[in-house]
Amino acid sequence: MNAADSLTEGFDCHLAAVLRGEVGEWPFGGRDEHSAALWDRVLFHGIAGLLAERIGSLADWPEALRLLVRDEAKVQAFWEVSHRAMLAELLAGLAQRHVASMLMKGSALAYSLYAEPSSRRRGDSDLLVAKRDLAATREVLAEQGFTRRDDPHGLFFQESWLLDTGIGLIHAVDLHWQPSDSPALQQVLRGEEFLARPCPLPRLSPHAAMPDLILTFLQGSLNQAWHSAKGYLVDDERVIGGERLIWAWDNHLITREFSDGDWQQLVEIATARGVAPLVLGALDLARGRIGTQVPEAVLERLRKVPKGTKMADHLRETNRIRAFFTDLSAIHSLRDKYAFTLGHALPDTGHLRRKYPRSAGWPAPLLHLRRIAESGWRWARLR
Repeated sequence: MNAADSLTEGFDCHLAAVLRGEVGEWPFGGRDEHSAALWDRVLFHGIAGLLAERIGSLADWPEALRLLVRDEAKVQAFWEVSHRAMLAELLAGLAQRHVASMLMKGSALAYSLYAEPSSRRRGDSDLLVAKRDLAATREVLAEQGFTRRDDPHGLFFQESWLLDTGIGLIHAVDLHWQPSDSPALQQVLRGEEFLARPCPLPRLSPHAAMPDLILTFLQGSLNQAWHSAKGYLVDDERVIGGERLIWAWDNHLITREFSDGDWQQLVEIATARGVAPLVLGALDLARGRIGTQVPEAVLERLRKVPKGTKMADHLRETNRIRAFFTDLSAIHSLRDKYAFTLGHALPDTGHLRRKYPRSAGWPAPLLHLRRIAESGWRWARLR
């Protein structure tokens, strides 16, 4: 480990210690020299709100850094007030249309397990509905002023909708009709199972619900592995790799609520569906960073499963062609296989112009030929 990596690890260990409730004494020598770098790690981990809740333990931090924490937490709280009002109105509108909906991921956790919802930093809300309710949901979104975003090529089971509040905030709702956009992962995260196991979110709305905590933890484990391998956005910048402390805190809060029966069910589902290594990874993250208590029998059972399961390999796969064929093999209907293949092969022209900005003025057929040629070259190298 080089000096820069060692310092970054020191920052992360220090921040994790603060989350655990340990006094945040400043251990890095020069305050001005390291304040900016530590703040970058705070933003990377998405934990400014959690640190603001512990501001009293940061008395030894540079005052300028403490002010940054407080200011960022205030911005998050302002965003949360507006976002919460948007969600409440949307969920009420869906309920009037008799559409069963379910919040997933960050927003679900914010209004179930976090003391302050704004402390669970996120950029959007993930909403799941049944495919049969998709048209009605789109109508409600449009009626409430949302516009559909031109989503990146390759999304087949979700789409993004944006609402401009007129006060400088634009809220995003990712509308899903499957918990995962990957057909292979839909064998693990099953939409009908999610919708059949709702848990109310009364802190948000009488119409709000989320999946039960077992499914929530399972989905979080898969998402964390997916984003670690394929990247995620932090302040509009794509980051590859890394274990974020906000994920560790999510895992800690969820598992703290588990009964013995919940632990048993989690292990059984993870083992049967081939994702035990990913669940173990999520638990190890929480144990290593937050000190989360996990029954030893649970860890022993998960460790017995080989690390290279098909699902685990698919989530960690960075080669798009291999991932495509794994997803294609998970689709049973020939008609759906054809639609999935066609959707990958023929993206819309707008996507290609964004993908190839220097060639944006080319005619559409030439842009498609360029993409086909590059895909063929990648396939030949893979073979």
